[in-house]
Amino acid sequence: MQTLKVGDRVRIIILSRFGKQNTKAAVENPHCMGTITEINNKRDLPIVVMWDNTEWNYYDPKDLVLTGVPINLTRYLTGNDPARKKTTLPEKSEDRKDFPLYSGPVKYFPKALAEVAYICKIGNDKHNPGQPLHHARGKSADHADCILRHMIDMEEDYGKGVGRDEQGVPQVAYIAWRALALAQEWYEKHDGTPIAPGAKGE
Repeated sequence: MQTLKVGDRVRIIILSRFGKQNTKAAVENPHCMGTITEINNKRDLPIVVMWDNTEWNYYDPKDLVLTGVPINLTRYLTGNDPARKKTTLPEKSEDRKDFPLYSGPVKYFPKALAEVAYICKIGNDKHNPGQPLHHARGKSADHADCILRHMIDMEEDYGKGVGRDEQGVPQVAYIAWRALALAQEWYEKHDGTPIAPGAKGE
């Protein structure tokens, strides 16, 4: 029997309950490669897999099969993988001038960015109570679906006015946060961008 460990690259076994076609489980789970980010044998489904499409779920070892080369999870999550770029911005000074972070996004969208910061705070309070501010990526990674749900909610009233959630937070703030998360993770996956320093794979 295979022994799985954190950092292993895996796929769903085709004959498992997740791999069988035309089932609710199959529809809800990706058919791609993923990385084991946590193993807790006290749970019924002890293994957490973060899939390359940014989805995640809990699994039994018999649902998974090893594939590819195991990675060093610490290097993967901290951006110390040799395959990754060393810096987010270009290293050459003349190229860095093409990224006017202050005179561009900060001056274009000050309120929107301030609200994104607020979403970071309330999201951390919800998902990581009592912990320093960080993005626990394994806890909510379906950014594209969430963006569309929040867009629908922009036309609804949850008691605090149209376009606001039950706490009164504008849906557009959640959309902006999700869009930035989606973009950041896309660049990390497809462009070799360093993993965001505030991200954790928990």
